[in-house]
Amino acid sequence: MEAFSNMYEKPSAANKVFLVRELVNIRMKEDNSVTEYINKMNSILARLTSVVVLQLRFLDDSGLGEPVFQLLKHLQKISC
Repeated sequence: MEAFSNMYEKPSAANKVFLVRELVNIRMKEDNSVTEYINKMNSILARLTSVVVLQLRFLDDSGLGEPVFQLLKHLQKISC
């Protein structure tokens, strides 16, 4: 289980895809409480957020952070 966990905690595109699929496919089981369901969703969202933050830090450290930020800002203006 630990090897599986380590494989999916790396900030990679495959990890993001795995976590997004996990989030999209999550279903509340009849015998589970709403609290358990929400906790599981929050756990997936927290892991996904940490992956994205690590990737943004990598971009910033590599000098690509500012151009990517400007591109995202431009795309946000277009979509609004």
